[in-house]
Amino acid sequence: MNKTMMMLAGACLTVSASAAILFEDGFDYSVGNLPGGSGGTGFSNNWTGANNVQVVAHNWGAWTGYAPLSTNRAYQAGGAGQIDSAFRNLSSPINADSDQTLYISFTINGGDDSANNFSNFSIRNSSTGSLTAQDANTALFSYRANAVQRVAGWSISNTNTTASPSGAAGMTAGNDYLFIGMMDFNSGSDDSISFTVVPTGTDVSSVPTWDITNTFDITSTSLNQLAIRTNGDVTLVGNIRVGTTYASVIPEPGTFALLGLAGAALLLGLRKRR
Repeated sequence: MNKTMMMLAGACLTVSASAAILFEDGFDYSVGNLPGGSGGTGFSNNWTGANNVQVVAHNWGAWTGYAPLSTNRAYQAGGAGQIDSAFRNLSSPINADSDQTLYISFTINGGDDSANNFSNFSIRNSSTGSLTAQDANTALFSYRANAVQRVAGWSISNTNTTASPSGAAGMTAGNDYLFIGMMDFNSGSDDSISFTVVPTGTDVSSVPTWDITNTFDITSTSLNQLAIRTNGDVTLVGNIRVGTTYASVIPEPGTFALLGLAGAALLLGLRKRR
């Protein structure tokens, strides 16, 4: 096999990893209002929601074995004391009543310890799914910033089940964390959602030990919308990825470089053959 073909094979492997992504957005937009933003992949429309939902500059920390979509952009709610939501529809709705496993990752900075600050991240049915609770039409991850729940940090049900972030005694206000989750859907039986939350510097190159796993019965055959609902202007979210493999949502830094090199080699080979 010549060098061009070898590089082409490498490109195919990398494209295969990329194809495992269902949707992703790094909020790599100009600073300002988020509604109308059209970046990322796997969506059928632009971001909608209140105009005070913002894209802000934020320099995310680093995790070993992880390449972010954007290192300096984040989603932020419009203001203190306001409950704001942003929505984006998926190009390919997820059938939760089928046998499949999906992975999710995003970066988050929890801001201060105000008792009212929260961030709800949901993959839901746009017509019947909840913005505030786990139900048959919603896969929900919720973060609370008050002093009681900050130590625990995250819940994945409306019964307020929580878990400490891996490798840390609690989530420190103003620090960056990487959320990694797994959604194991099953047809005709309960589904499970697992997650961990890790501080910067953590090696995430292999599947982590989950901090918590809960079971639900999510029966919707059309989870067709990503929704983010926040209260307060101090919670930052970025680098959202959902895919069918762990490697697709936690890509190693060299993955993007390999894709670029392979593409360049392929073009060079084609030119030489002409």
